[in-house]
Amino acid sequence: MHKQRNQDLCILKTDCITVCHSLVSPSPTTYPSFIDLQDPLWKVRRSQKLDMSARLELQSALDAEIRAKQLVQEELRKVKATNINLERFEVTQRQTLHVPSPQLVPPLTCLVVCLCAVS
Repeated sequence: MHKQRNQDLCILKTDCITVCHSLVSPSPTTYPSFIDLQDPLWKVRRSQKLDMSARLELQSALDAEIRAKQLVQEELRKVKATNINLERFEVTQRQTLHVPSPQLVPPLTCLVVCLCAVS
């Protein structure tokens, strides 16, 4: 589902970039002559171009937000992997030192062990 959404966004992005390029490098008919100002369809086309420009800005902002979220997600994966590795290392260290895991030791025993260690 996430993969399909990303593909759809990529297709939309490509379409938007194509439209953006057509807006940046306009054809000679883009700029109306004096006669075209009398044409009521010119206003409609102009409005459509302004709408497309606004849509492209929104698409660009959406792309930036998606990239930021992907970076955060990747960072979270790295932190989780590091946490798992540290937990595994802790377990192996406890096994080599024969130290019981804190989850297995009752709280009172931990207190006694801690007090004995301080003494």
